Amino acid sequence: MFPYIFIIVGSLIILALGIVAFKAFLSNGWTETTGIILKSGKALRITESNTLHEKRSWKSLHIDMEYRYKVEGKEYRSTRVTFTDFVFKPESSLNKLLQEYIENKQIRVFYNPKNPEKSVLVQGMSIFNFTPMITAGLLIGAGVYMLKTMA
Repeated sequence: MFPYIFIIVGSLIILALGIVAFKAFLSNGWTETTGIILKSGKALRITESNTLHEKRSWKSLHIDMEYRYKVEGKEYRSTRVTFTDFVFKPESSLNKLLQEYIENKQIRVFYNPKNPEKSVLVQGMSIFNFTPMITAGLLIGAGVYMLKTMA
């Protein structure tokens, strides 16, 4: 049973990340407008996990940004910088984004013409769309390996 859980979880992760990567790809066709950065910085996120024996926490830095833009006279606000905002990135990558997107700076915003509430500052896919899939692939591989050794 345990190997199947690894395979199912790994497959679901790849499916979810594949959907995000596809949305990132589609953003290459989104419409451009101008906007302004309202807030730009880093935020420390702490994720906690309780096990039977101990409590663990993981700390990670993420972009904390907000911007506004107008489409056909209506104002929108968003916090999405890339389609990989949820992925852990090295601090050097975060700093590079923060140097480019400083508060009160006029910026290019790309929005979904069918749903202008959806926007992003950096269009398309990046390596960060695929790096979490490595972990998912390892889960699947571990599950397959366990199945083969159990037979």
